[in-house]
Amino acid sequence: MDGVEFPAEASLSRFEVRGRGHFAVILRNVNDQLAAERRIESLVSEATYLKEEIAQLHDVREMVGVSQAQAEVLVETYRQR
Repeated sequence: MDGVEFPAEASLSRFEVRGRGHFAVILRNVNDQLAAERRIESLVSEATYLKEEIAQLHDVREMVGVSQAQAEVLVETYRQR
């Protein structure tokens, strides 16, 4: 062992062999799992933000009553921000 610390989950099992109790411990490095959970949280946050932006853009279209061409100009202008 090189002494490097890492987040882990542990599973502990007790079993008997020839009437004597023994324990088995399985340690699992969960770095990848934690990174995946953080990525999911980030993507959910981004999706929420984008849904709100789309809703606001839709509201602007309804208020202004823009044509398809004007809507495309607004969308392109908004993307350039």
